[in-house]
Amino acid sequence: MVKYILFFVINLIAAYFIFDQSSFVKPLLQSFVLLILLLGLDWLMIKRKG
Repeated sequence: MVKYILFFVINLIAAYFIFDQSSFVKPLLQSFVLLILLLGLDWLMIKRKG
């Protein structure tokens, strides 16, 4: 659980500097999309093992 929160926060900060806007909408959207992708991939890896 901590790795997902850490991934989200680091990605949000990096995306904020990449998009270079004062709005948090695009970085927040990108962070959510990548977090959902990571959760899906982790779920598939766990499902594949078990």
